[in-house]
Amino acid sequence: MTTSPVYIDATMMYRWRDLAPVGIVRLERMLNAHIRFRSEFANAQYVLWDNGYRPATASEAGLLDRVLTEATDPPQQHSGTSLLPSDPIASRRVLPALRRAGLRTIAHVPGHLRPFAEQAMWSAATFGVETTRYVKLSRQRRATRRNGAQPSTDGTARHSVDFSAGGDLIALGLGWEYLDHVAMYRLRHDHGVRIHMPAFDLIPVTMPQMNAGQSHLVHRYYAEMAHYADTVTSISQATADALNDFYEREQLPVPHLVVNPLPGFESPGRSAVASNTRRHRFENDDFVLTVSTVEVRKNHLMLVKVWAECIRDGIEMPRLVIVGRIGWDVNELMQWVFHAPELEGKCVILSDVDDDELVELYSDAMFTVFPSRIEGWGLPITESLTYGKVCIHSTDPAQVEASQGLMPAIHPDDFVTWKAEIVRAVSEPDYRSELETLISERYQRRTPQEYCETFAAIVARRRGIG
Repeated sequence: MTTSPVYIDATMMYRWRDLAPVGIVRLERMLNAHIRFRSEFANAQYVLWDNGYRPATASEAGLLDRVLTEATDPPQQHSGTSLLPSDPIASRRVLPALRRAGLRTIAHVPGHLRPFAEQAMWSAATFGVETTRYVKLSRQRRATRRNGAQPSTDGTARHSVDFSAGGDLIALGLGWEYLDHVAMYRLRHDHGVRIHMPAFDLIPVTMPQMNAGQSHLVHRYYAEMAHYADTVTSISQATADALNDFYEREQLPVPHLVVNPLPGFESPGRSAVASNTRRHRFENDDFVLTVSTVEVRKNHLMLVKVWAECIRDGIEMPRLVIVGRIGWDVNELMQWVFHAPELEGKCVILSDVDDDELVELYSDAMFTVFPSRIEGWGLPITESLTYGKVCIHSTDPAQVEASQGLMPAIHPDDFVTWKAEIVRAVSEPDYRSELETLISERYQRRTPQEYCETFAAIVARRRGIG
């Protein structure tokens, strides 16, 4: 049996340790927890990117273990931790603290203005990140010109981890934010390290107009990994197809590409623990649910226009509940939600929903809607079907894959058909029951355990185990 070391790139987990585990963050923690605690790779070691990989200290490893076991202390209990200037990764605790301060400030903003304040906060954060990145790159270029030197051909990153024994590096985070691709190439080709990377989606490349300004970084990330990734694990066949098309178009080698579709994430909810309290804020009301970051790509604007037109037509509509953090390019959406007279009391945006309440919202919703223009998978669809709820979604291939082709799929710009389908689902309980029966009889649920075991098996096969 192969005994070479296994390394877990825990950079993003450490930087984002105080943030709620949603999306990619949640997926990375789930897979790394399996590798660290429940797979045959019992001695997997944490490494952190700090101008090259360095070993995690004992205290950092202990904190990461707590993150992976969902036993991290509440953020306020970390506030006394010393921030050492010599540890640039530890100093990033300042960013979550600033974020929490911003959220506390927003909590005092009047309700009808709060979504605008949240959008302003996230827009400012995006601007700050992109500006910092630009300034850093500009300084590096100026320093290179002053020294009269050419950019290093072997990269500037230097590792303090001993990679001489080769082994496997599992890097599942947002690598485009920090990795030095030349250093990663050398890890693979000079030290024989097998590098296992994810493919979430190519949306910033294929639809940059729907992205918050990272298309060039993501383009380079996928292009460069073609030269050093041993395996690339895609979250869907749709993403794998898009990646193959990308490599063919760019005339790049195709890494060992494996599809491991996302599972459904199911939580027990809190009703059994706190049965004397309201399970969620719309208990005993009829509502339709949509869950995702509130950004232009998710197409919420089309939904609110459907609701407004139906109400103008005299159709009795349930409340539309939009759950998600406020993102970018949604000014027009906010104008409709807060100023269209038809939508008063009929549409609400919630950015403060915890996992337990979200479970109860899924359980009590009439059905869910997900009109997103493009996805890497469509996790809200999987979640909806996992709870036995109908989800009307877009014709995007990844979304059809997520619903296993069982749910109504409509082009994201087909307003008339979306309106007709939503009205039918609202007004015809028998139609909803038919679709719910279809889910119970034909939907093939995939558990997080199955997903993690499949990923571990992919790594094991490349290591020559089994």
